[in-house]
Amino acid sequence: SPNPKLYNLLDQLGFSDYQSWDTTSEDDGHSMGTTIARKTLASGQELVAVAPRNYNYMTEWLSNFNVGTTGDHAGFSESAGFIVDRFNQYTSSRNLADYKVWVVGYSRGGAVIDLFAKNRII
Repeated sequence: SPNPKLYNLLDQLGFSDYQSWDTTSEDDGHSMGTTIARKTLASGQELVAVAPRNYNYMTEWLSNFNVGTTGDHAGFSESAGFIVDRFNQYTSSRNLADYKVWVVGYSRGGAVIDLFAKNRII
């Protein structure tokens, strides 16, 4: 659900066009909230802010314990996939082609946003 404090902060930083999602996997209950917003830089290029946030405390802890057996942390990776999907939806629905991405996150959100960045770069 929208977070008024986050929206207020983004507004103070000059961002607008906020969109928030709360997502839970139907298969195994992983969850992740995400807020995305944008602003136009002096160069004319768009800056897209991506902020993961808590959504469902219990399912997030279950996801934290799902480390997997190979590769990246399984629970964080699935949650990062939610953010990749939402980011792609956000940028394509606004026809954004020339943009920079600013990611923020702490704790579980920091781990998830790192994997989001990895998935966007590869």
